[in-house]
Amino acid sequence: MNNVHSAKRVPDESNKKYTLVLPFLGSYTAKVERKIKQSFKQHLPEVHINFVYRASARLRSMFAFKDKLPHYLQSSVVYKFKCGGCNSTYIGETVRHTKKRFYEHMMKSPLTDKRVSRVVPSAFNQHTTVCSSEVKYSDFEILCKDTVGGISRQIKETLFIHKDKPNLNNRKG
Repeated sequence: MNNVHSAKRVPDESNKKYTLVLPFLGSYTAKVERKIKQSFKQHLPEVHINFVYRASARLRSMFAFKDKLPHYLQSSVVYKFKCGGCNSTYIGETVRHTKKRFYEHMMKSPLTDKRVSRVVPSAFNQHTTVCSSEVKYSDFEILCKDTVGGISRQIKETLFIHKDKPNLNNRKG
């Protein structure tokens, strides 16, 4: 005897509840919600959907809660120097504040803005003695900021040097 009704019943999981997050776009959101509810009632009547609305423009996107760091206080950067007299270029990296590093290249004190007597020999400083133009702070540009730290900044510097081939970088790497 073949009894169809004697099959084991599996526990019913028909009361499934889900939450759906939608951007709030005024009356358009209500239309979308109605269509979604109709589709679920037609095809999956056992599923219940709860709608949550989120503003499309968040408060945090309207205001900058963090102050922008002044250009001269940025650190862990890769930078580029372009000579105002002959367009020669140099790419470097520093973990220190940019003002301190740029002033070292300008052979000035970052505190007093006066010439320093001790000059560190480098291809950059050799160029400044050969070229007649004065090195200015505006000759420097920050190419990227390193958020990871350590060797990744040096790798980024190497990649920029390889790409741009600045003529004042005389080291190989």
